[in-house]
Amino acid sequence: MTEKKSYSKYFLLGTMLGFLLSTAAGAYITGKPLPLSNFVRFHEYINPNGGFYLTYNQMLAQARLLLADKPGRPLLIIGGDSVFYGEGQSSEHCWTKYLQQELGDDFVVINLALPGTKVFEAGYWVYEKLLSEGQNVFLLTDAMPSTVFEPSGTTPLHYMYFDARERGMLLPYAARETFSRQHREWTLFKDEGHQENLELRAKLNHYLGVEELWTQFTYSVAGNYFHRTTEFRSLLPRRLFQDPFEDRPPFEASDNEKLEHGTNIVKRFMAGITALYEKGPPSEYEQFFWRRLSGCTQASVPPNARNNLIVCVTAINPLFIDELNEREKKEYRHIKELWLENFTRQGFQTWSLNDKLAPEHYVDFDHLSVEGGKAMATELAKRLKEFRERKN
Repeated sequence: MTEKKSYSKYFLLGTMLGFLLSTAAGAYITGKPLPLSNFVRFHEYINPNGGFYLTYNQMLAQARLLLADKPGRPLLIIGGDSVFYGEGQSSEHCWTKYLQQELGDDFVVINLALPGTKVFEAGYWVYEKLLSEGQNVFLLTDAMPSTVFEPSGTTPLHYMYFDARERGMLLPYAARETFSRQHREWTLFKDEGHQENLELRAKLNHYLGVEELWTQFTYSVAGNYFHRTTEFRSLLPRRLFQDPFEDRPPFEASDNEKLEHGTNIVKRFMAGITALYEKGPPSEYEQFFWRRLSGCTQASVPPNARNNLIVCVTAINPLFIDELNEREKKEYRHIKELWLENFTRQGFQTWSLNDKLAPEHYVDFDHLSVEGGKAMATELAKRLKEFRERKN
């Protein structure tokens, strides 16, 4: 009986010691970047889309690392979705490398875009924190005229927003704090428990550093998450995985199946938007969809964070637009103009981007080839230099 009590005592002490050591280790590595070499972007195996739940702190730390390495130069954060991420281009030929070459010493460029990310997520939250510290930082992000985003983040990145908010990394902004509760019908938080669970998860990570510790462990020591792209290698540490994206060839106009699929996507999102139109309001912009878009935009970014932020509304491969009939083409252009108007009204520098790119600059519906990425980099570098000159 005495021996059993002794074992129980040692087990309890061991558990407590293990908990304290893990907490200390989590606190120690919080705010430290992943040990990445030759960083270009968070590739498919080290971002949430690949089953690796990169933390807000790790994204922020990567930006801080570059700021320390290039002191005195303004930091240009690339945010947004897979177009700015450079899907369709290898890491060797990622468009942001060409953008850095074009910009020279005018900016230091870091690509924090992630596939599927909306306009004010991930890289945006890093930008907001650095801006609040008085850093010379800019954000270049993109949006497709299709789905509406949410101020508190959308799948799979909403956990990152709550982590940043819990740690006090974001500017105080009452409109953002109350948006998801006031407009549950527009957001992921129709189930009240979902937001509470995310808040609890963020609180545990804040005080125990569990997610920082776990991502560092799974990056450096061993993996634990089976993913269709990693398959039998899922238990290997993510540091062994290289960026899988290769340079893809331009889209073949003769690929009728993909052409039809992409065209149907355009038609579906236009139908989804126009189905929300109401009869009667004097201004089309005041109809439900545009009120929702306007509300989400306004609640996402505090007014004092908008001056150094540029929103680019990107274009679709003209091959797919050519497949639309005249009424559909007119409708597409109209919706895009309203999308541009939305961001302009909210006080953002807003650019229509890639409008002059040819079909051979695309690898599919909206992603760019290497040559397309170079063309986009050239256009943006020119605009960015002019933008900075006007600000100065």
